[in-house]
Amino acid sequence: MQRIVKAELTDFEAIREIFICTFVETFAHLNSAADFKIYLKHSFSPSKLAAELSNPSSIFFCLS
Repeated sequence: MQRIVKAELTDFEAIREIFICTFVETFAHLNSAADFKIYLKHSFSPSKLAAELSNPSSIFFCLS
């Protein structure tokens, strides 16, 4: 049985993959490929997501 747990920095790659995948599926059709690529690079950069995961005011959950 899987449990919902608070995500840690060790879950970084899985969370990043989910963020990118769901964002692309939801919004790619509304943007040009070039603009979308730039947005993904900036908004989902490893440093930006690591900062969000490290922010004590942000809480992320994942399945364990």
